[in-house]
Formats: sequence, structure tokens, C-alpha cells
Amino acid sequence: MKSINKSKIIVCGLLLVVLALSGCSFIRIQNISDARLRVLVRVPDNRKGYTRSIQPGQIVDVFSGQGGRYSVTTLPDEQYRQLLIELRAEVSRRLFVDRQNLSADDVALLTSRLNDADSELERLNSGDSAFCAGFVPEFETVVVTAAWDLYEQNWSLVCQ
Repeated sequence: MKSINKSKIIVCGLLLVVLALSGCSFIRIQNISDARLRVLVRVPDNRKGYTRSIQPGQIVDVFSGQGGRYSVTTLPDEQYRQLLIELRAEVSRRLFVDRQNLSADDVALLTSRLNDADSELERLNSGDSAFCAGFVPEFETVVVTAAWDLYEQNWSLVCQ
């Protein structure tokens, strides 16, 4: 009789596992660019979403326990943002602290770099990001392709 109870427990356990995985789906993000990418992926069973960092050429899968609506949004790269802040501080320091040792050409170059860093930081902080959304069927995988558009200087996401 004890062996029957163990068998029932094993069968019930397997049935629960099958039911738990019954609607699983994946959102696959492919980074086809030469730049690192950060994304926020919202899946049907987690509206808060998951943040993923994806290296150039890398593919990352995000699991969902069920099918349904999903979305992918690009996020600014924090290391890049921090580098721009440090660059801006260093250029400002050189312009104001070391100004007596700078030529007119040095000042023009540093001013240009300061303006470029400010513009890029403004763009990153503006929330201007790529976005795509779709529907992932249960037991299937959808593919999102991320590419860096050199002409537009921003990310492009295509949900397939």
C-alpha cells in the first residue's frame, strides 16, 4: 500500500510540473549591432518586467509562464551615461581650472567636446527609447531584433 501512495505522489508531482509549464513562452532578443544594449522586457506574467544587458551579437531569452502581450523597451546604458558625466566634468575642469595653459584651438576643441557630451546626455535623459510589442502564443518563442541605426543614432527594435 505504501508503494501505491509513492506512485500516486510521483504521478501527482509530474502532473503539477506539466501544468506549471503548460503555457510557457519565450521572448528572444537578438542584438545584431556592435554595441551593448540594455532592455526592459515585460512579459504576460510579470508586468514589472525584467532588465537584461545584451552584448553585441548575443541572444537572450526571457521566460514567461504563459502566452499573451509582451513589450520590449531600450534603456540607456548606465556605464555610457556615467562616462559622459565624467567626460563633461573633466572638460569643464580643464576649461575653468587650466584655462591659462590653453590655446584658442584647445578652448574651441574642449568647448565642442563639452557641447557634444551635454547633447548626448540630454538625449539619454530624454527617455527617447525604442519600443516594440506583440503577442506571444503559449508554447512558442517570438523574436525581437535590436539594431543600432548609425544614421539616426538610436536603437531600432523589430518584434517578429
